[in-house]
Amino acid sequence: MFRGDHPDLSRTVGRALRLARDLGHPRTGSEHLLLALTAEGTGLAVDSAPDGTPAASAAGASGVASVLAVHGATETAIREAVHRAAPAGAGTAADRDTLAGLGIDLDRLLGASGAKALDRPPAREPLFPLGAAEARRRSARMRPPLGLDAQAAYEASLRLALSRRERDHRPEHLALALVTLDPGVAWVLSAAGVDRQALLADLAAAFPPPRRNPFLNLERRLARRTRHHDIVRRYQRTTGRTTTSAAAVATLIGG
Repeated sequence: MFRGDHPDLSRTVGRALRLARDLGHPRTGSEHLLLALTAEGTGLAVDSAPDGTPAASAAGASGVASVLAVHGATETAIREAVHRAAPAGAGTAADRDTLAGLGIDLDRLLGASGAKALDRPPAREPLFPLGAAEARRRSARMRPPLGLDAQAAYEASLRLALSRRERDHRPEHLALALVTLDPGVAWVLSAAGVDRQALLADLAAAFPPPRRNPFLNLERRLARRTRHHDIVRRYQRTTGRTTTSAAAVATLIGG
């Protein structure tokens, strides 16, 4: 039975909101979720394999913050990159760099509305899940508001946990979703000098899908393609951005 958000995940989201507020940023973006994950106390400690790479502990769990730190994604390094992306946010910074390569000035394109235009929700929410529109309104009322990129990352991590048939939605699912999908997080990691692909590989190794029985594995394998496309499609529809490593989602689901 799926038990919903683990208390550690709720604390991570709350920490992200506080960090954005304390930094004086006008919105809570995916970069603040990543920064919150770098703080101590997110998960258990991680052991190191003989070659220095992260390895699961004897209890079968390892800490998200520890895996991030091994790759240089420390709280100090990520905070500095988040500061560089302010006030519009890391997603906008990534958009700006991408469009600049095409000769397009994003700030001029957005005009007076600025980055706020990028946080406008879709004109029509999907019928399912029920309550999506209310969730958007609730996110907008947070202080500072939870940006569409952060909302999409949270939803993708929840769908990842459900697709893997996990018992809880935990911080590691959020970390996997952020590093796999989010262009803003990719920008922050690049600014901090972190090899995103190597980090993703070690996160995936540290937090594999559960393997409780052969029937669970078979069910995941049969539904993997559909669930993979659903996670990617919903993320891109919400944010209007192309995911960074869409193909990796199927591997994270397992089977």
